[in-house]
Order: sequence, then structure tokens, then C-alpha cells
Amino acid sequence: MSARQIWESYLRRTGAAEMYGREPVYFQQLNQIRDLMTRLEVILEDEEIAPEQRERILRSVVYGTPTVAEAEQRLNERNERLLQTYRAGVPLANFPPGLR
Repeated sequence: MSARQIWESYLRRTGAAEMYGREPVYFQQLNQIRDLMTRLEVILEDEEIAPEQRERILRSVVYGTPTVAEAEQRLNERNERLLQTYRAGVPLANFPPGLR
């Protein structure tokens, strides 16, 4: 999986893709991260890091964990924390679109 694919997957899974086009500051921040991911991928290729290892490193940068299963677990834990926050009375409008 390339840096772009990992990043797009992250945006989809977190519901950030919708906010990406609506919020100028958020748009800028996400573009900076995307650019960082692209540069990091090139650096890892230049250093002749094996493709599987590159993917693990890039996934770690985005999700904080190197494997797909661990990334899924992290997202599930995040969603559970958000759900608990919602149940505690935080208005739904404060949640990212993908979590509403």
C-alpha cells in the first residue's frame, strides 16, 4: 500500500474526508500531513527500505501502529471513546461527519 492509499484510507475511516473540503485550516493541516507522508515514502524508497517495511512505517506514522489489524483496533477504540463522550452529553454536531 502506498502512502497515498494509506492516507486516503485513514481519511475515509475516520470520517475526515468530508471535513477535508469544508474547513480551510483542517484542509491545510491534512495537506501538510499528506505531503509529509509522500516525502517520507520517497526517502524510504531512496534508502532501499523493503516495500513491506515502508508500509509498516507509513502506517505507523498515520495510525500509530504498523499493522492493519492494530490500526483497526485503534480506530475502534477511538470510536468507542467518542461514543462514550457523546453518551456523556457532548452534542453530536461536535463529532466528525463519519461518526454522526
